[in-house]
This record gives sequence, C-alpha cells and structure tokens, in this order.
Amino acid sequence: AARFLHSCVLLDSINALEVSSLELRRIGKLQEFYRNLCAESVLNEGPEIRDLWDKLLSTLHIATSQAQLLHSNGIWETNLLLNEYKSFMRPNMFSGVTVNAIITSFATVLQHFLLVSNNLTDTIQAAILSHQTLQAQILKAHKRLSIETKQQGFLQYCLNLLLGNAWLMRRESELSTMSKASSIVESIAPSIHDIKIRNERYNNNVVTLSFSLTSMSTTGYASSTNTSSNELALSSSEYYSCSDGTAISSTENSSPLSIPVLSLTDYSSTNSESSFHSNSFNLPDPGLQIPGEVILCKSKANGEYWPAVIKAFVGVQTPRCSRKGNQPTFQKVYLVQFCDETISEVPQSFFWTTAHREFHVVEMGRIHTTEITFKKIYPRLLNIMPELDLISSGNAREPTVKERHEHFLQAPIGQHALLGENVLYGQYSDNLLFDVAQFLSNRYFLNATQRLEPLDPRVLQLCDHGRTSYVSDVLLPEAILLITMEEVNEEAPNHPINLRERAMDCLKETDIVDLVNCLHNNPQKTYRAYSTPFEYFCR
Repeated sequence: AARFLHSCVLLDSINALEVSSLELRRIGKLQEFYRNLCAESVLNEGPEIRDLWDKLLSTLHIATSQAQLLHSNGIWETNLLLNEYKSFMRPNMFSGVTVNAIITSFATVLQHFLLVSNNLTDTIQAAILSHQTLQAQILKAHKRLSIETKQQGFLQYCLNLLLGNAWLMRRESELSTMSKASSIVESIAPSIHDIKIRNERYNNNVVTLSFSLTSMSTTGYASSTNTSSNELALSSSEYYSCSDGTAISSTENSSPLSIPVLSLTDYSSTNSESSFHSNSFNLPDPGLQIPGEVILCKSKANGEYWPAVIKAFVGVQTPRCSRKGNQPTFQKVYLVQFCDETISEVPQSFFWTTAHREFHVVEMGRIHTTEITFKKIYPRLLNIMPELDLISSGNAREPTVKERHEHFLQAPIGQHALLGENVLYGQYSDNLLFDVAQFLSNRYFLNATQRLEPLDPRVLQLCDHGRTSYVSDVLLPEAILLITMEEVNEEAPNHPINLRERAMDCLKETDIVDLVNCLHNNPQKTYRAYSTPFEYFCR
C-alpha cells in the first residue's frame, strides 16, 4: 500500500521544497542592502537598479511563500491520504469507502498541488528575468565606475584644484556599493536555480502520478479480495515515466502499479520502439541552457575532460549494447563545441555541468591561453584614430555612434548614459581597457595637436568628470568595436553579413577556457543568472 504513494518519491520531493535558513538569510541580505542603494542617490544607473532590486525582492518573497505552502500542505495532505488508504486496506474494515473514491480524492489534491507548482514556476521565471536584468545593470555601472576611478591617477592634480577630493570619493563610494551589490545578487543566484530545479522535479512527479491515477479511473483496476495480500494493481497496462513528467504506455506487460523515481538526470526506456519516438520524450533536459550551457566534456568514453559549450539538442539515441541480448539504454545526445572549435555529438553521460559536483573536481586537459596586451593592440589602435577623430568632432559615419555622441553632450551633467545599445568588450581585460582609455584621454585632452579633426567645442567645455565619462561611454566602446571589425575583415573580407554586426557578435563571445577555469575553481559561483556567459566573465 505504501508503494502507492512512495514509489514516485512524492514526499521526498515535497520535503525538498522547504526553504532553508541559508536561503532566507540571503534574501534578508538582499532586502537589508536596499537602503545602501537608496543612499547612492546620484548614481547614474541608480533608479533602474533600485527598481529591479525591489522587483527581485518581491518575486523572491512570493516564490518562498509558494514553496513553503507546497511543503507544509503537501506533507500534511499526503500523509492524510496515506493513512486513509492504510485504514481502508486493513482486514475486516467496512467503512463504505472504495478504492475509486480514494483515487479521486488523491487526484483532486494533486491537481491543487500542480496549480501551486505551476504558479511557482511562473514566479521563478520572473525572478530569473529580474535577476539577469539587475546583474546587467550592476555590471554596466561597475564597469563605468571602475574605469573612471582608475583614470584619476593622471587627472588627480586637476581634480584637486577644481573639486578637491569630493568627486573621487563619491565615485569610490559608488564603486564600493556596486561591488557589494554585485556580490549579494550573485550569492542569491544558486538559491534561485536550486528552487527552480526542486520545483521541476516535484512538478514532474505530480504530473506523472496524476496521469497514472487518471488512467486507473478510466481503464479500470483490479484489487485482490484476499486479506493476506491486499495489493492495488493495474489490469490493463504499465506506465513508464520520462524525465519531463510524461508517461508512456506499454501494453505488453501487466504488473502492480509502480511509478518510478523521477530525476533530472534519469532516462527511462520502454518495451516498444513506437513509445520511444514519443515527441514528449524527445526533449532536452530542462535543467540545461541551450544553446550556451558551459560544460566539461569528453569526446570518447575514456577520454579527458575539456571545456565545451552545448550548441543544440540532437535527440535520443540507442548506443551499442556491451553484451548480446542486453536491453538498449536510450540516452539524450547533444551537439557540443569544444574549446578548440571542434564540434561533436555526445551523450549526456559524457559531460558534467556546473550543477554537478564532478564539474569542480574532475581533472581537465592542459590548455594555455594568451592575454591580449596594449603593446599588441597599439598598431590597430593607431589605424582607427581617423574614425575616432570624426566621432569626437561630431561627424561620425555610423548614425548610431553620432546619435550617442549627441545624446551624451545634450544630457544633464551627472546624468550621462548610453543609449539602448549594449557596451561589449569581449575577451579584453580590464587592464587593457584602462590602458586604451588612458591613451584616448591623453590624445584628446592633453595632446590636442595629434588630432586630425577639430574637437567638438561642446566636448572641450566638459568638466574633468565629463571628459572621463565621454571617453569611457563614447570613445572606448567604439574603439574596441572598430579594432574588432578590422580583425574580422582580415579573416573573412567577402563575408555576406554586415561587418559591424559580425564584430559585435564576436565581442559577445568570451573565452570558454577562462570561463570554465573560473567556474571549475569556484564551486559556489554560477553564471546562470547572466543573460550571456560574457556578462558573467566580465563580473
């Protein structure tokens, strides 16, 4: 009888939904730090960051409430149903309750659980979206403040004469606040991911059990009248559950009701080839981000693990059986791209994701990467100077860049901000970006004779703070993009896609080796909260 409720580990998945004290403390820190954000009232990105922060807090409160509701009510109601069924199965008990009535009661409770779980899924998705947007805004502010404060070394004397230390101290305070905010928001990412995975597993279990109960009520059941062997059995068919919570029917066997354990990494097989080709089974693992999931993968069964990225889901395939007569094991197969740009189809058993403990302990193959230095990029920087001169004079050829230039100069002092276009720096390090920004500042504001085009008079009227912001917000992003365009054009000069778009796509990519090394050595970190691996890597 206990098999009826425990075979799908429903109680285990309900227990897993309990919100831990650690998760509550993380949310508490998130709420407590909101006052620090309000204190930075002049931060350019402050209003949007505060709104996103408040929205994330609200969705997390709702998610924890829904999870606790499923946990407390789930255990209580499931135990009531279990006790009712045990009482019914005792010998010489004639309460007038039928097995069909118990099944109907249980199905009603499961439908209520499923409704709350679906609401929790929507709330988690909203929390993930808010978290990603918030991380992007904090990253943008942190990047800008980091560049501005580092550049004050060669402008310190002028700033002291004009503003004293007030401006620099305020920027350093804002930078410290953004660093702390980034750390707090990053710490909440594992909790969001964990509750998402736990709810998916619980939802799968409830869906599978509900499907089986519905089948029992429609196809009939057989119950033994012998008091020494009271068992509930399915007389028509046996059901196998898949990892996405759907059930596949096989009419070849009949056995007592047994709903297997559901797991995000379990794969079930059926006794018929037609059942295997069910569309609901031929789906990727819901815990994977496709495309873009960062993994450690091997190309063969006994090979070494290498950094890779999942590009697509191929389908479900049957590998060769090691022994003749063995039943085949169906495995989900994915298309992955390794760090050396080779692409291969591998089964899921060949790789580990950041959610697995093995990702952080397995030994990787030895790979070395070379960081780009200012000395190496300097010749290309000189090549694009005429384009940057046109931008600073207000005559940029690219309309979006000219619009950015005008928008910056027309914005109120202290409220300079980029347009909607994202700032991309690709694999370039912070040190390199600082060196490039310093070079541009010297060229346009200290060594004016080097310019080929006259500087826009409005740029000359900017204060030291405004000049620094102009370099970091207008000139630096375009300089990196122009350098990348030059490199891309050399590699494929006759490519049909627009050169600027190709360069921006390149800057969106990050060095997968460095990213995996960082994740491999920091088990507590996660990149899932970021919209792209590039955003995580910049952080």
